[in-house]
Amino acid sequence: MPNPRILRYDGWEMAKIEAAERIKAMSAPQKVYEAFMDFENYSQWWPAGWEFTLIKGGNVGAEVMLVRGRLRLMLTVVDVRPGREIQLLVEGDLHGRATIKFEYQGGQTEINYQMSLQPRSMSLMIFSNVVPYGKGIEKTIRQAVEKLNQQLPARS
Repeated sequence: MPNPRILRYDGWEMAKIEAAERIKAMSAPQKVYEAFMDFENYSQWWPAGWEFTLIKGGNVGAEVMLVRGRLRLMLTVVDVRPGREIQLLVEGDLHGRATIKFEYQGGQTEINYQMSLQPRSMSLMIFSNVVPYGKGIEKTIRQAVEKLNQQLPARS
């Protein structure tokens, strides 16, 4: 039976990049949701090395360009349930979907995110079978939430 994590593209085999985790944020879901939707201020809490350019603000339809080195990603908000969930379309060097849910857990918010991405650039296609990109995404989001936790009490 074929492995569903392996995709074929013009003779090349490449693995899907999967990332999923639950992380605690030290604030109410609405406040954490608002921080995640505030793309203009990602640079204040996202790990160093990422550049963010807001293309279009708002809720559904909001777009932000993320750049890290040669990696380029366009995130588009395709659906929201305010205070509860954000669904993103990811395009660029990686293509796929991401869902971020915010759940109240005794004075804190549990952030539950899931991403399923396919490499689009040749270098990512080749290395996706050997480099644990999903683990790198998980680490980046953990670091971002740790930094956001430090800032949440000061956010209005």
